[in-house]
Amino acid sequence: MDIGSTFAALDFARLGISAAIKARDDLKIAAATQELNDTIVKAQIASLELLQKQTAISNAHRDAEDRAHQLHHELVELKRRASERERYELKKLHENTFVLSVREDCRGSEPPHYVCQPCMDNLGKKGILQGNSRLVTCPECKQKYSLAPTPSAPPVNGASNSAYLSNRKR
Repeated sequence: MDIGSTFAALDFARLGISAAIKARDDLKIAAATQELNDTIVKAQIASLELLQKQTAISNAHRDAEDRAHQLHHELVELKRRASERERYELKKLHENTFVLSVREDCRGSEPPHYVCQPCMDNLGKKGILQGNSRLVTCPECKQKYSLAPTPSAPPVNGASNSAYLSNRKR
C-alpha cells in the first residue's frame, strides 16, 4: 500500500467516524429534543389544569361574594321591615277582627291609622286601610274589615226582638 492509499483510507475512516459521531449526536439530540418536548407538553397540560382550577375557584368565590351581597341586602330589608313592624301593635276591633294600629309613642306627626296585619306580617307591605267609618279595605290584598261589629241575626222561633233591635241601632 502506498502512502496515497493510506491517506485515502485514513481520510475515509475519518469521514466514517465523523459520520458515525454525527449520527450518534443527532440521535442524542433527537432523543433529548423529544424528552424536552414531552416535558414541555406535560408542563402545559399541568398549567392548563391549574388554570381551570383557578377559574373554578375564582367563579366560586365570585358566586359566594354575590350571595353574601344578596344576603346582606335581604338582612337590611328584613331589619327595615322589623323596625317598621315594631311601630305597630295588634288591635282588636271587635270579635274575630284584628288590624295593626300605629303605636302612640311611634306616631309622631302621622295621623292615626290601621294597617292590614296579614300584608305587613306575611308580605312586608304596609297596606293602610282605606274606607269609611264602617268598612275599610286593604289596598294591597283587597281584604275588607268592618270597623263595627255586624248586628246579630234576628231571633228565631218567636224569641225577643229587643236584643236584635238594640244591636241594630248601634
